Amino acid sequence: MAYQMSEESKQRKREYNRRWERANRAKRREQANKRYAENLEQHRAYALKSYYKHIEENRRKQRERKRIIYRQDKARVYAQSYKSHCKIREEVLTHYGNGQLACLECGESRLACLSIDHISGNGADHRKTLPKYQRSGVAFYRWLKKQRYPQGYQTLCMNCQWVKRAENKEYGVNPLRAVRK
Repeated sequence: MAYQMSEESKQRKREYNRRWERANRAKRREQANKRYAENLEQHRAYALKSYYKHIEENRRKQRERKRIIYRQDKARVYAQSYKSHCKIREEVLTHYGNGQLACLECGESRLACLSIDHISGNGADHRKTLPKYQRSGVAFYRWLKKQRYPQGYQTLCMNCQWVKRAENKEYGVNPLRAVRK
């Protein structure tokens, strides 16, 4: 018959282990960090393997959590999204406005009026090269940030963009008008 510890002995052992763990916490953490540093490549390989092994399940769980949060509080989710979109838009417009959130031509500073302008006037051609979901809106601002703010863009208000477009004749042939003639 196997040895059975009494309940009192189990309790004493648990209490001893707790005290020992508290007393040696820093030492144990240091040892764990040292082992981790020594086997860093193995840890990374295991983490990657585990990530890809469970990627579909993790994505499914994350989607489900987001659905639940969305159902519980749509207004808060919308507010967070709006705040996030405004923040990234402000960052990009400030960068292309030479450090100021304002139109480079007239100085207009209302966020609703400002947008990104292709300096060379080839915005339509450039948008065709981008994936559909990155062609406009906040996705385009994210793309600019992810590309580390490429050259060839500036911050202008919509009025100045239309004036620039008319002055430089940056408008192409309207396909509807071409068909009517």
